[in-house]
Amino acid sequence: NVSHELKTPVATISGFAETLLSEGDENAEHVEEFSTVIFKEAQRMKKLINDLLELSRLESGKVSLNIQPLDMISLIKESIALVKMRNPIAKARIEFNEPGEELQFDGDPDSITHILENLLDNALNYSNDGGLITVNLERYGKKGVRVSVRDEGEGIPEAELPRIFERFYRVDKARSRKTGGTGLGLAIAKHLVENHGGTLEVESYPGKGSIFSFALPG
Repeated sequence: NVSHELKTPVATISGFAETLLSEGDENAEHVEEFSTVIFKEAQRMKKLINDLLELSRLESGKVSLNIQPLDMISLIKESIALVKMRNPIAKARIEFNEPGEELQFDGDPDSITHILENLLDNALNYSNDGGLITVNLERYGKKGVRVSVRDEGEGIPEAELPRIFERFYRVDKARSRKTGGTGLGLAIAKHLVENHGGTLEVESYPGKGSIFSFALPG
């Protein structure tokens, strides 16, 4: 729940800060190590709060979309570049299979970018060393688009799939915390897709990876 998710980083920050205060600068190695932990936990809490505010806004239903013509190929490339920049030491590669034609779509650029980034972040979090993440784009109907993000991670057990888009639900809790995940990315992505009248689906094969696909009608 929300209180538990917030208490965890707060407790970590408080504990390490208390140790630093009690030790002073007697141990320079501890100062650097503990300061790094405090900074990372503060960043995680900041992201968690921002995601909670975003999800609350989406769940209220009071969200207006800034619909405009979009070049989906450019939008996907920009999203991939942003995710790579935030994850410079990512252990998995991201490749985009560009379609053979330009694909225009009328949508909200911020929302679609947010969807893409959340799905890519999720794929990176659950990819294995040397894995490949593949992004595909195709026309959906006459004016819509379908985008899929495929990873080569551990996959999701079939019993877990019905809950995968719930807030704070994590298949691998330890791994999610280690990578800084908030457990809200997929829930936010689902709301953003549905605000466009679209659908977000997942296919998964234990031991082989997962495919998250969203289709947006034109």
